[in-house]
Amino acid sequence: MKRLWVLPVVVALTLALMVSPELARSDRRTLVVRMGFLMLAAVAIGALIVFWILTIADLLRRGPGAQREWWIAALIVVVVLGPLGAMAFRIAQPTFEVTNERAGNASGTPFA
Repeated sequence: MKRLWVLPVVVALTLALMVSPELARSDRRTLVVRMGFLMLAAVAIGALIVFWILTIADLLRRGPGAQREWWIAALIVVVVLGPLGAMAFRIAQPTFEVTNERAGNASGTPFA
């Protein structure tokens, strides 16, 4: 439902930019180039923000699990660094589950 307000806002901003005095003095070609650049920049920024929010949602969906401290640290990095932290998290793809190999126990039983 929240996606429905994006289109009217973008259209309103575009119309506001088109009737600005500075753009009214420039020629049509400059106007098209500027509007294209603004729309491209808006789409890129929007995509980064959506990627960031989806990464935070994925972290929250996973939950702390066994390695709570690492999960909290990853969540803080993603929230504080924004889209750059989200990209770093996606590249690293850490798992927050304790496996027997990591614990140094090759037999598979917890107290062997």
